[in-house]
Amino acid sequence: MRNIHSKELKIKFVETLNFVDGFEYEEGNPFLIKIGSNRFFIFLKNISPAYFVNSPDITRVQLPFSKHF
Repeated sequence: MRNIHSKELKIKFVETLNFVDGFEYEEGNPFLIKIGSNRFFIFLKNISPAYFVNSPDITRVQLPFSKHF
């Protein structure tokens, strides 16, 4: 599995959503995105492939709890 640096991760995230009408985003991490009148705060973080060392195509999402968010 190829490691992706955090800046590259955000570029790929933004490129994926750029085709959506009304998509806007702010700089930084965490950052705010807007799609039309909907607002979302996003925090991108590189994580390990968890328990699936032999299955690099399996990924996971980790949702932390923090007062920062």
